[in-house]
Amino acid sequence: MSKFNELVKRTIKWSEGIDLYNQSTERKQVSKAFEEFAELIAALDDNDEYEIKDAIGDILVCVVNADYIDSNGRSTVFEPKMEFDSQTLNLSELAQLLIIRDHCGCVYSIYRLCDHLKLNPTECFEMAVETIEKRKLLMVNGKAVKWENMTDEQRDIWRSRNEI
Repeated sequence: MSKFNELVKRTIKWSEGIDLYNQSTERKQVSKAFEEFAELIAALDDNDEYEIKDAIGDILVCVVNADYIDSNGRSTVFEPKMEFDSQTLNLSELAQLLIIRDHCGCVYSIYRLCDHLKLNPTECFEMAVETIEKRKLLMVNGKAVKWENMTDEQRDIWRSRNEI
């Protein structure tokens, strides 16, 4: 199994663990991907490599989740295995693919973007997955609430679900 496919499986497992698939929609995941897309643009403007990688990884997580919801519990995204002609940075392509909800196309576009930026997209994805796996989140009314923003009751629910 490729590292990319392993990361897809880890993303799905984590998302199932926080009940994301029962409380979110494909559209909400695409919307979250656009939030991360805005962060990517800001990071590119600041030439902040860490934040660029973070945003790319987070977009991949959102795309995997959107795809999983859209395909009724199957994952159809895959790691592109081809050469890229990435002479120009084409962010509008990624935005268009997000809008039309072409999940596989989004992954391909992210790989082209990473090729242009001389980044490893799998490393960006891994960075995001490792970060989310450490987060203490609880889905409340379709939104992920971070530990520091949870009420005492929500923290108790989180503890009971995570057997702590």
